Amino acid sequence: MDTKIRLPDFIGIGSPRCGTTFLVSLLKQHPKIHFNPYFKEIHFFDNNYHKGLNWYANFYKDISKNVLCSDFTPSYLLLEKNIKKIYEFNKNIKLVACFRDPIARTFSHYVHKDRTRNWHKDFFDIINDKDNEIVDYSLYGAQLKMALKYFPQKNIHIIIFEDLISNPQDTLSALFRFLEIQEFKVNIEKVVKNSSNDYYIRSLNYFIRIIRTLCRKSYYMRLIFYDVMQGAYLLNFIRKINYKQNRDIGPILNSESRKYLIRYFFKDKILLEKLIGRKITNWSF
Repeated sequence: MDTKIRLPDFIGIGSPRCGTTFLVSLLKQHPKIHFNPYFKEIHFFDNNYHKGLNWYANFYKDISKNVLCSDFTPSYLLLEKNIKKIYEFNKNIKLVACFRDPIARTFSHYVHKDRTRNWHKDFFDIINDKDNEIVDYSLYGAQLKMALKYFPQKNIHIIIFEDLISNPQDTLSALFRFLEIQEFKVNIEKVVKNSSNDYYIRSLNYFIRIIRTLCRKSYYMRLIFYDVMQGAYLLNFIRKINYKQNRDIGPILNSESRKYLIRYFFKDKILLEKLIGRKITNWSF
């Protein structure tokens, strides 16, 4: 590895729809933490590993060694091969994962997919499909157990989403101690929590995702679109005019699906509590 290139000092590995966008927005306020201004999720260890470390380092060019750089890609924790690649990259790196009530997370993921990709699939049919990643992402205990095969407990910091919402400053203070940086009081009011947005023209939202994916993959396209063309303003403008202020009433989690998911996630929750050494009392089961 070229020791002169700048690479992440800590990596966020999980999980989608668990408040990671909110968390990163808070962390960006800390003067000693840096994220790429356009991409919270770099997707190096799952989708772009073949591009090599120099490609990865381009997201952190010219960043001072006096701050901590981070890549927060919540999909990393889903597959063991991603965690193995992170271990091979840096066996001493610190990892952060945010976990949310698995029932709420699973349903939120479903609603998000339905609104952004016009799924039109029944939720109960999806959760009964054992090969569906929407359910798999919520098996935190199994995923953490897998990650602990590679990294010691002291290298992995777990945040419970509900703790972050109810007591953000204390939750962040614990994270700052884990990262070994000074305490910092964040301004919660400056941050808008992420949600399952709905849009007037969903294909426009798809267009934005395509543009961002292409820019993520190509350093030169990223340079031209964001730095030369100031494309971030265009994307934000499209989002703003396309966003529905009064969203249509979305899907509702029925009691049959809830009971099924309680049974499905119960043992995994017990495993997670054992691994992190605490009871989780602010989930729905």
